[in-house]
Amino acid sequence: MVDLRAKPYCLNDEDIAWVESTIAGMTAEEKVGQLFWQLTAGNSEEYLSELMEKYHLGG
Repeated sequence: MVDLRAKPYCLNDEDIAWVESTIAGMTAEEKVGQLFWQLTAGNSEEYLSELMEKYHLGG
């Protein structure tokens, strides 16, 4: 387990509770999506929205 109180995170108890709650509320698909960044030539809002909805991209 990552120590969120230590560097480089330095989170307080409230921040850690938010992180844990957010992760607990995510689906497996959303968690996997956070491993990827949008690296495409297109940058239209419609295209990027589709990528976010479909793949749950992080970053």
